[in-house]
Amino acid sequence: MIDEIHYVGDDSRGAIFESMITRVIFLSQTAELKNSPISFLRIVALSATISNIKDVADWLKVKPDGLFIFGEEYRPVLLNKRVLGFNLRGNYFLFDQSLNYKLKDIIDKYSLSKPVLIFVSTQKSTVKTC
Repeated sequence: MIDEIHYVGDDSRGAIFESMITRVIFLSQTAELKNSPISFLRIVALSATISNIKDVADWLKVKPDGLFIFGEEYRPVLLNKRVLGFNLRGNYFLFDQSLNYKLKDIIDKYSLSKPVLIFVSTQKSTVKTC
C-alpha cells in the first residue's frame, strides 16, 4: 500500500518515492523471483489530493478495471471546506507563524463546535501548529 502517492513529483520526496516504487515493480517482474511472494505484487495507491490520477495509474500499469476513484459522495460525513486568503507580509517563515495565531478565531467561527482537520505541509509545522 502506497499512501500519499501524490508525493511522486514532489521536489523534496518525489525522486525517492518514485525510485522505490519503480524498484519494487521491477523486482516483482524478474524471472529470478517468479515464484516468490513479490511476484504476486498488488499495489494499492492512495491520495486524497492527487489531480493526475490517470497518469499515475498508467505509470503503475493499472488495468482499466483496477482503477477506483472515490469522490466526496463516499464520505460518511459531509466535509465542509473553507478557503481563506491572507496577504503575505514579511518573509514566508513569519507569515506561516502568523497563521497559527489566526487559527483559534477561524476554528471558533467555522467549526460549529465540531471536530476540525488542519493540514500543514511538514511534520515540524504540525508541532508548531499544535
